[in-house]
Amino acid sequence: MQYDLFLTAFGRTPDFIDGHLHVHQLPGAREGLLAFWDLLPTEAKPYVRNAYVPLGKILLQRVSVLKNLCISIPGRQMRRLLKKRGIPTNCGFGGIHTGRHPERHARRLRRFINHMESPLGILMTHPGLRERWRRMEYEALRDTEWPEGLCHRFRLGTDE
Repeated sequence: MQYDLFLTAFGRTPDFIDGHLHVHQLPGAREGLLAFWDLLPTEAKPYVRNAYVPLGKILLQRVSVLKNLCISIPGRQMRRLLKKRGIPTNCGFGGIHTGRHPERHARRLRRFINHMESPLGILMTHPGLRERWRRMEYEALRDTEWPEGLCHRFRLGTDE
């Protein structure tokens, strides 16, 4: 099981649980994840990530609206279930895009950040050097002059 592999590899519990491509929000996987979370000892219960973005924020971002909706709709149900059960989760999510037009990514990042629900939200990024769109995202994260305090408000991650 991945959880046990994480414990063995890092010697500690994970900070959060999520699924690749947001599958942990889909029916079936979602219920399995919640049942697993219930079995964990109180001190070992991480927060569970949700990828819900309110429709108004999706429209204001003007970035990959259809993809955002497809990911956000199951994220909304996941967020409701997490809140109802008192399971800690993020408030705010951004960064969903198709990867097309990578030269626009610096502008996209600003939109995601400007329309984040909370400074405690998650900005999903995929910087890297192999594919052009990942390289452009990497450059946008590295070279853009961010507003004062941004680095203290958001954690920027990588999957490569």
